[in-house]
Amino acid sequence: MKALISNRDKYVRNEVARQLNEHYPNCITEKYADSMLAAKSVYMEPADVIVMGLEGIKLIPMLRMRESGIIIIILADNDLHKEEATTGGANAYISLPLQPDALFDAVEGRYSLDVNLV
Repeated sequence: MKALISNRDKYVRNEVARQLNEHYPNCITEKYADSMLAAKSVYMEPADVIVMGLEGIKLIPMLRMRESGIIIIILADNDLHKEEATTGGANAYISLPLQPDALFDAVEGRYSLDVNLV
């Protein structure tokens, strides 16, 4: 599995990568501070999962056009943009602090948009 992680917060990027690498030993993770660079990298080489901060919401349509099967996960400090992200095509919207089980459920397609994971 290849996962792209984009978040302005270096700690969040590193924690998501650590969690994914521990849970999925064969996972290849790439970290980006800029969501646009992460999204553009999908055009160079497909990815299975992309985890982005709120700034990634506006990139969801572009990602869906290029790679319809990619799992798109949005991480946010609150639920204010949950509807926007999910109606825009995100597979999951997870509130921080990161809950590893919610992340793994999203990666594996078991995430329910009706469940509050805060």
